[in-house]
Amino acid sequence: MNDDSPAILDWMILPEDVPASGLKASKGATQAERDAVAKSLDLQALPLLEIAYTVKNTGDGVYRLKGQLTARVVQTCGVTLEPVPSEMTEPIVIEFRPAEAMDDETSGVVDLDDDTDVEPIVNGGMELGRVTFETFAAALDPYPRKSGASFAWQDPKAEEKPPSPFAVLAKLKKTD
Repeated sequence: MNDDSPAILDWMILPEDVPASGLKASKGATQAERDAVAKSLDLQALPLLEIAYTVKNTGDGVYRLKGQLTARVVQTCGVTLEPVPSEMTEPIVIEFRPAEAMDDETSGVVDLDDDTDVEPIVNGGMELGRVTFETFAAALDPYPRKSGASFAWQDPKAEEKPPSPFAVLAKLKKTD
């Protein structure tokens, strides 16, 4: 997605809205937002897109968001072009940091057991909408297929086998 384009899901969490005990909330996309997401991802329909989450201040301007994205989506079968409805739930774990703190990770050490994504705090807030959109888009089945649909390629030229040389000779012999 282009950084200059407006966010499809313009959901922002402001640090001042997160109490010391943490923030527990949920957000669901409106019909207009779901239509925009469906159009941008070439989906037939998006009846449900919501996220339930908690945000906690871990200190030094760092906020940890843990949540679960839930969606109902209708994609197009790659074989039959028929609708393929599905449901998904995806966990989200994000650590939002001040932009100036993002450059501190220069050690090169990677913790493979840590599944936390790190995002900058942009324009004074945490971009919940962008994170939700990107998580949803990444979780979509890239090759949706209706149950029982299979693709059996048949080369039309393969059916038109050239006659064998012996068949041609046999045909010539009969015409004599």
